[in-house]
Amino acid sequence: YWIPNTPLIMAGIYLLTFLLYLYVAAIAIPALLRLQKVDIEQVAASLSIYLLIGMAWAIAYYFVNKIHPNSFAIDHGELLPSSGELSSFIYFSFVTLTTLGY
Repeated sequence: YWIPNTPLIMAGIYLLTFLLYLYVAAIAIPALLRLQKVDIEQVAASLSIYLLIGMAWAIAYYFVNKIHPNSFAIDHGELLPSSGELSSFIYFSFVTLTTLGY
């Protein structure tokens, strides 16, 4: 409640969150690649990096949509369902990351 909900401050929060996720992933990837033996900790670290990258792109998509409203559309200009919510961008980020298809 102590942070005002102005567009500039919210944009800064989204940008800092995006950078934090990518920074943590960038630090963890080289450390993970140096390991010689694969065990449960490396598998968990890989999954964590994967989730961080997916969330980073979801925040990036959300940030772009806040700057240019309705910038994401499906065929023929149809807007995404509930395109203003972060959950939609999390869904589309992970669908894109897994190359699952829409």
